Amino acid sequence: MVTKIDLRTNDTRKRIIKEAQHLYQMGGYNQLSMDKIAEVLGLKRPTLYYHFPGGKEQLLVETLNILTDELITAWENAIRTGRDTRSRLRNILGSAPYYSMTENKRTFLYELWQLSEEVKTAVKQSYEKVFDLLAQVFKEGMEKGEIREVELEIAMHSFFAIFDQVENMVTVRELFPELGHNANTFELEVLIDKIFNLWMTGLLVPVSPSS
Repeated sequence: MVTKIDLRTNDTRKRIIKEAQHLYQMGGYNQLSMDKIAEVLGLKRPTLYYHFPGGKEQLLVETLNILTDELITAWENAIRTGRDTRSRLRNILGSAPYYSMTENKRTFLYELWQLSEEVKTAVKQSYEKVFDLLAQVFKEGMEKGEIREVELEIAMHSFFAIFDQVENMVTVRELFPELGHNANTFELEVLIDKIFNLWMTGLLVPVSPSS
């Protein structure tokens, strides 16, 4: 027996999640309004709760899962196409403008920690997936001697910091093109290259060994 699928119902669910992603990335959990989604999509509230009977929190969990899966897929592709640790990390950094999260991540996390255990679990699992994937790149690089031995957690947090800054830089360039005149003369990929190279090499002048 073949089960018939209501494509209209399936399409509506996808549209709801897509709009939820947009609102979530714009302002975190507080921006994720069922009323706003209903208004934008021209749906009635009962339709939203038909697809998401758990309401806003269920929609948030599914949105987080989809965003995480999309990010992981992009990073896995970045890693697969990289020839060494340096190029893999550079490829991952290049995805920052296209897979941004909320602007104020600290506020966002505090918001989520006031919610149910299901939401907390979803957040933890999302972060664990991303951390584990990045950790593999650093560990493999150190094992192969492509990068020096460093404290893994510190290295990863420093990388996440420049990942966030690339996100912010793109927004600033769009909204305030008059700021940072020199930086704004570079193409985005060139600017990411410069930031990445500075992170990889550091600011200190190499000390020549004494003769």
